[in-house]
Amino acid sequence: MCDEARCHKEEQLSICIRYTVELNIHERFLGFVDVSSGQKADQIVTTIFKFFKKQKNSLQHVNIVAQSYDGASVMSGQLNGVQTKIKEHHPTAVYIHCISHRLNLVVVDVCTSIKEARNVFNTLEAVYVHFSKPTNNIKLCEVQTKLGLKKGSIMRVCDTRWVCRFKNCKAIIENYVAIVDTLQIEIEDQSDKNVPQAIGILTSIGRSEFIVLVFILHEVLAIINVLSNQLQNTNTTLGKSVNIINGVISTFKSLRSDESFKIKFKKKISFTQLRHKECDVCESQNSRTFQRPNAGHTLMSADSFHRQVEQSLKHQKKTYNFDDFIKAVGSANKSRDVKIMNNFGFYLWINYKSQQKIGKSTNHMLLKDIVCIKAVKDKFILCIQFDFEEECSEVDFLKKNIMTISEMVAPQPLNGLCGNPVKKEMIF
Repeated sequence: MCDEARCHKEEQLSICIRYTVELNIHERFLGFVDVSSGQKADQIVTTIFKFFKKQKNSLQHVNIVAQSYDGASVMSGQLNGVQTKIKEHHPTAVYIHCISHRLNLVVVDVCTSIKEARNVFNTLEAVYVHFSKPTNNIKLCEVQTKLGLKKGSIMRVCDTRWVCRFKNCKAIIENYVAIVDTLQIEIEDQSDKNVPQAIGILTSIGRSEFIVLVFILHEVLAIINVLSNQLQNTNTTLGKSVNIINGVISTFKSLRSDESFKIKFKKKISFTQLRHKECDVCESQNSRTFQRPNAGHTLMSADSFHRQVEQSLKHQKKTYNFDDFIKAVGSANKSRDVKIMNNFGFYLWINYKSQQKIGKSTNHMLLKDIVCIKAVKDKFILCIQFDFEEECSEVDFLKKNIMTISEMVAPQPLNGLCGNPVKKEMIF
């Protein structure tokens, strides 16, 4: 068994042998051979024979029954390939195209023919390139530590072994929150010239299409990876491989059912909701959803702004009253308008709720139990969820005469001073 690989500008040929001792299979790696001087079939065959002669092992006295390489023409060619020239010396050496390599070629052809899959892997490569820079990687590790995640760098997308790309999908799923948070901090800090790249990556990974496809590709490639590992196992047999192949085919058939897709799609929506990303797959442009974060999760965009306010307060050094705090918030981010919310303003809203409906209801809803509220344009009902896995329940809480009006009246603004009129110097 031979395969070529490039290492430090050199073409290395790895040589392995597979043999049996009393029907027990053994597989041994013999060494690397430099074939940089030429990669033609004649040169490779000559190099192989020289290698065995140097090892004091002559192939002339060994009964070779098979040879296995990749599908490159120089190795598999029926006229002038390496396998043909080996057969001239050992006629019983049947050529077998590496089955694991053939499986990888199938995955490559399928993924490269699907535009959406290509976009996902291009985005994963862009994420790797961005966080391969030391400064960006340090920021990512810091965010991972704050979120209680295991420290780990983003893996490079493998160009040859597509089966292993499920690890890239797994890494993006496990570190999704940390990646998004790090990119948002980088964008808002505007600290270097890589901000446009960060904006592009954040936009790409924030799309619901990307999230759904990452989950699908991760599951599909993980299943295929089990088969690939089995085909490369030293103790594998044709019978075992056939059973696993049939099992993989049956699994894919079951996954293509509508019920299976609904279950997985629900999990993906829950993943999106838990990370407080707006899911444009299940919402129209005329609706808005407000989600209450579960324990242990924070709103990432709010965290970034809070961080800016904290830095602004430190820079301001002295904050005596509410006016100073407003000034710090305003200087934290120039692109945001600061609006003062007065708690007395809530009492000026006209009460439109129906006391009759509330009185008849026995099961009163508690705000602490609600995880999601969806408001639809031009409708006076709210869709409420008490669990992300459950369907929305419509709630009608307004008076009947209010249901017919075109718009509600906003409260009147309060005039006059608010807060403590004492001078700053009197506050300690």
